[in-house]
Amino acid sequence: MTMLRSLPARNAAPRPRPALANATLVSRVEVTGTLGVFAVVLDAPLGAYKPGQYVSLGMENAGELVQRPYSIVSLDRTGTRVELFIRRLPDGRLSNILWALSLGARVRVGPARGLFVLDRDDARPRLLIGTGTGLAPLLAMLDDACARADTTPNVLIHGVSWFAELAYASRIRDWQAGSVPIDYRPTVSRPDERRNSGWDGPVGRAEAQVERLLLDHPALVDAPAYLCGNPDMIDACRRALLAAGVAPTDIHAEQFHAPVGQTPQPSPRMA
Repeated sequence: MTMLRSLPARNAAPRPRPALANATLVSRVEVTGTLGVFAVVLDAPLGAYKPGQYVSLGMENAGELVQRPYSIVSLDRTGTRVELFIRRLPDGRLSNILWALSLGARVRVGPARGLFVLDRDDARPRLLIGTGTGLAPLLAMLDDACARADTTPNVLIHGVSWFAELAYASRIRDWQAGSVPIDYRPTVSRPDERRNSGWDGPVGRAEAQVERLLLDHPALVDAPAYLCGNPDMIDACRRALLAAGVAPTDIHAEQFHAPVGQTPQPSPRMA
């Protein structure tokens, strides 16, 4: 039997489009030309959230909802102010829209999702390793630790190409001055480039810092490791951790994109 869809009457009023926007852009701080810290305020509290999770941020463009997942840096006590650390990509459909938005613009924020979350019940020292905006969920974990006055020791390695990308250094140092012990180890991977002139801190890729750390502090092989960022870094750090004796079950990772030339595989971000 052929099924026919009913058509609206010729003179019927069009159905209203569902409201997509549920948040307002209230702040955008450009760290560099391609890195920005964004804050949006939701119309209603976000709801269930665990440090390390992400939300889908989007907006309507030419009749289409364009959205991308971004890890939450922080969520305020009201559950309505969400901070995000975003990289602007040359061909990024959403990121280029976000850079052009005026404050007060309306956007869409989805529910918190993801399996890359802090295990609050694990009292062992933590290794937190991120590159670029992969720092975002690690900051959420530290922010949560600070809010709970958690005295679990943390080692934070943040790898960047240029030291200007160390956007949260001052916030991390404020945490260091508080009750939460944080061994902060920023590293710059391109020390010889002009943009890094004047940098006198650690240099090299994140995995090199991991190898040095485990040589200097062998007891950390019993520490859970949280890795977030580009897949090449995650693979290299995973190899370094396993070679040092870290248990595979203690390595928690989330990559922001698939390696070049490979098909994306299901990840916690798709949960």
